[in-house]
Amino acid sequence: MSVLDIYHRWLSLNDKRVERWPLMASPWPTVAITAAYVAAAYLLPKALRGMPALPVKYPLLAYNLLVMAINAHIAYELLANTINTGYDWICQAVDYGKNEASMRVAAAVWWFYFSKAIQMLDSAFFLLGGRHDQLTFLHVYHHASMFSIWWIAANFVPGGSSVLPAAANSVLHIIMKGFSAATALGCKRHVRWKGVLTVLSLLQFCFNLTCAAYVISYGGALCDYPIWISVAQAVYMVSLIALVGKAYLRSYYLRKSVENGRKKEE
Repeated sequence: MSVLDIYHRWLSLNDKRVERWPLMASPWPTVAITAAYVAAAYLLPKALRGMPALPVKYPLLAYNLLVMAINAHIAYELLANTINTGYDWICQAVDYGKNEASMRVAAAVWWFYFSKAIQMLDSAFFLLGGRHDQLTFLHVYHHASMFSIWWIAANFVPGGSSVLPAAANSVLHIIMKGFSAATALGCKRHVRWKGVLTVLSLLQFCFNLTCAAYVISYGGALCDYPIWISVAQAVYMVSLIALVGKAYLRSYYLRKSVENGRKKEE
């Protein structure tokens, strides 16, 4: 069996309900967008070096409010159509039926995937605002990988055990973008919450890893959920825990060093 045969066989396992939805028929548009994003994140800081920062306060505020609204819609749709329905968020098969609830869940998962393309604009605002140092490997890796990984989820498992990670991430983004909007308005005191948000992110990653490990431990049979999806989720969560944890510890020790230096000066 050739590589092309394997590719077509894998693609044939997709959810037929969503294959005609935007960007779902093939992974290549998502791959192209991701590649373009990574290239831009690498090349544009060099091209824009020395350029004055642009005023992005109000566009950034509007963008943050838009992302909050999209994530609120996603969280509402996922939760409203699974609460009080016997849904087991940790160990749940995907309902591939065309009833209203399952279709709304699938649509919400698709919106979650698409929202990750919109959130690539985080990088654009960093560039336009002159904050080139914010385009770290972690930042670019996270944005690029989330968009690609959730294409797989939206195409193959738009429901079931994928609901809880999407809902949790959407709620977290509502909080994060709320603080980002406050910062854009000049509420600098909210910057101190950056460490808290990082801890919340790490807790979310650990919880998602635990959920994936639960499905894997039963071989996917008990949950009737594709085990390869859970394995991919587990590996990805480990990578995020390692990268975000390292960045948090570096920031924590740097902050402590600065504070100790100030105390000595006093």
